[in-house]
Amino acid sequence: MDCVVGDVLYEGKCVRGRQCKVIYCPACGYIHLHPKPSEEDLQEYYRTEYYGREKPDYDAEQRRQDDYLREVTREKVSVLRPGPGVLALDVGCGRESLWVEEMRLNSDGFIGYGMDPSFDRPCEIVEGFYVANSWQHLDATVERTAPGKKFDFVNLSFVLEHVVNPAEVLVNCWKRMEPHAKICVEVPNDFSGLQMDLWQNEGAPHWVSTPDHVNYWWPKHMMRMLKRCGFGNLQVRTTHPVEKFISEGHDYRTNKEAADFLVSERGKRQKIWRESGQSKNSFFGRTFWVVAEKGLMG
Repeated sequence: MDCVVGDVLYEGKCVRGRQCKVIYCPACGYIHLHPKPSEEDLQEYYRTEYYGREKPDYDAEQRRQDDYLREVTREKVSVLRPGPGVLALDVGCGRESLWVEEMRLNSDGFIGYGMDPSFDRPCEIVEGFYVANSWQHLDATVERTAPGKKFDFVNLSFVLEHVVNPAEVLVNCWKRMEPHAKICVEVPNDFSGLQMDLWQNEGAPHWVSTPDHVNYWWPKHMMRMLKRCGFGNLQVRTTHPVEKFISEGHDYRTNKEAADFLVSERGKRQKIWRESGQSKNSFFGRTFWVVAEKGLMG
């Protein structure tokens, strides 16, 4: 289906200086770059530029946010409520294992798998779980290690904003899941009312980053996408809106001290956000995640 330009949410340079246009596409049902990059161009960008030139400290930055990431991951696993002997898949897992660690702590006999195209070898064992670099290698690995099994849980953290065809990724997950298995999808909550109030058309929106962020999500768009791809019984949670730090005078976008303060405080703010019930009742978080159950396709 060809894309259709509905609303133009932004046109200009992104935070990395690249010219771009971001639209709401009624044909796709969500916000994305227009035009989208090709699969080949995106793969070449990740291979040659993303980690080496634009995100050289990616792993270190993730480790700095460990308290915050653990707080969010624990809430996810509490919603998933894994039982004994589950097979779980982390799509876009990289070399991080927080989600796998929490699943292992909460489920006897847990077997963890990952799928991430950035790995050089078809299959590796990373931090005690199997990681394949393609859907085909994943299928072969599961058949070898857990013959005839499908996944009870699938996690996608910050994947669907990066891919050209998010529906295809979700359908690939659906095909490999047991009936009534659960999926957990987390993405940035972009072009939110809070962000737009802060931006006020001055400079590039700090959340528009191309070409790595192809898609920009609202909770209602993600829920509609999941339903279209065969998932139901949706629950939505949000994370603490870090833009509040800016309104408090800590502009982490331009000030290193403010960025360090955000890192030191973010885990505490997230805990308060969850314990106060706002993660369940507010759509103004910096990110949101949806837990859904596999249903019937089409």
